[in-house]
Amino acid sequence: MPAQSWIDDHIRVLDGDDAYAQVLDDVFHATRQAGSEVLFFCSDDRATRPGEYDAEKRIRANGTRFRSLIEEGNDFTRWPRKEYRQIPKEYFNHNLQIIYGDKVAQMFDGGQTILIIHNAPLATTARNIFDLLWSLMPAMAKGKAERG
Repeated sequence: MPAQSWIDDHIRVLDGDDAYAQVLDDVFHATRQAGSEVLFFCSDDRATRPGEYDAEKRIRANGTRFRSLIEEGNDFTRWPRKEYRQIPKEYFNHNLQIIYGDKVAQMFDGGQTILIIHNAPLATTARNIFDLLWSLMPAMAKGKAERG
């Protein structure tokens, strides 16, 4: 049975097979305002989970923008390639981090456990690091985005 626990009002832990679906639902609610953005740090569209594509379509329907830092050499993209940049393999960690609103969600154990921290300064710091890396990486070569 999936578990969810609150450590306090700012820290939440999700456990179980549907932890990632719960995070995407939280992303949807946190980014419903126009002009929102979701950042996926160490993302890999090849590892798409059931329901993920539809959840992302739902978030995008609100006008939320997406950007993803993926592993160098990974040319598989589900969405427009302008939303992706590749980072060198030696800096890629296979545990996804999502930055959205005033929150940072960090995956552990292959996504079975996710820690969500609701803290504006932490989210700003994570967003700034993401933006720095984004600015240093070249745009991906043109290619066809895959669809799920």
